[in-house]
Amino acid sequence: MQDVLVIDNVEFSYYDKKILKGITFKIPEGRIFGFLGPNGAGKTTTIRLINGLLELESGNIKVFDRDVYKNISFVHSISGVLTETASLYKNLSGKDNILFFASLRGLPKNILESNLNWISNRLELSYFWDKKVKDMSTGMRKRIAIAIALIHKPSILFLDEPTSGLDPETTYMVKELMREFVTEIGSTIFLCTHFLKEAEEICDLFGLIREGRLLAFGTLEELIKKFPYSLYLKIKGIKPENIDLKIEEVDKNTFHLYIDDLSNINEYTSYCITKWINSGGKIYEAKIEHWNLEKIYFSF
Repeated sequence: MQDVLVIDNVEFSYYDKKILKGITFKIPEGRIFGFLGPNGAGKTTTIRLINGLLELESGNIKVFDRDVYKNISFVHSISGVLTETASLYKNLSGKDNILFFASLRGLPKNILESNLNWISNRLELSYFWDKKVKDMSTGMRKRIAIAIALIHKPSILFLDEPTSGLDPETTYMVKELMREFVTEIGSTIFLCTHFLKEAEEICDLFGLIREGRLLAFGTLEELIKKFPYSLYLKIKGIKPENIDLKIEEVDKNTFHLYIDDLSNINEYTSYCITKWINSGGKIYEAKIEHWNLEKIYFSF
């Protein structure tokens, strides 16, 4: 599978402050990548560098194997960007904002009409997009801004806190649209957020950044394997009096049995359950559980 984005040992400073400190990672095509960290970690700076809006201090960035700074027009043509505080023309209607920004991309009329219908249906825009932006709610404005980022169906979509300030219904709509954008169109999403639970729901690849340093990179399963006790078998039952396994009682008759062999989880789990019962214990319920993304993040 082709790498959409390659970031190699990238550093960036703002005056005397080092913002990014040698970050390196690759994002394959068709993934939803969650770039996670607190405010000021370097997430938005990274997006600006990828899109050629800031100049690299050192390192290299490639999009579809092309150097960003030698191919700015190409990068802009295949990218869609939604910033946390997207700028719209407040005295224009939502639809006119979309049409204006689409015109800057030079979309043919037939493609524009098709894409406009597609995005309008997905984000339920038609019932309010004739309003002037200044009369819209925060959620309406965010949906218009998302439509502008998607109107040309970009190959890579950069979203900076796309659900910030949205109500639960609109948040759900945006998350479903992100999944659809990847599965139906084959695009790649670069999502910046500090909402770790939300990222865990929709992303299949993660980069954890703090103070300009990339702490970890990988799928959730790969991140879990970095911690020996992040994966465990939760057992409800009666513990045997003598059993030589790593067990912690977390509640009355509820135990965490920590899995040592992460290379063959199912086989090791079966071994532990058999040993538990053969040692005189009882099991009413047993299931494999693991740390969530938030606990992994704060363990670095």
